[in-house]
Amino acid sequence: MTLGCAAESYVHTDPHAAMVKAPLFGEIMTKHLVTLVNLTVPGNRQVDRINALSGADILVPQVRAWFEAIRATGNRAVHEYYANVREALQSVETCFRLGDWPRREA
Repeated sequence: MTLGCAAESYVHTDPHAAMVKAPLFGEIMTKHLVTLVNLTVPGNRQVDRINALSGADILVPQVRAWFEAIRATGNRAVHEYYANVREALQSVETCFRLGDWPRREA
């Protein structure tokens, strides 16, 4: 939750920071889900966890797309030092959807 709040607070003043923090939220969430369902993941990368959770039918296609979107945006921000306010805001909104998803599914 702290990462999501931090990402939100940086959207307009430091979109790069927001775009880097948003995927960290996604990584923590997938790690938690993997532990919660006691899933074995062949690899230690975020994409490995997303694939394993999808393969186990934990992630519906829309939720997988949300994880992939913030992962891809975060990679671009980190590796290309890319920053864009609109994409930072979209990443934060996607984090909100991801954070709300388990509550809606319960």
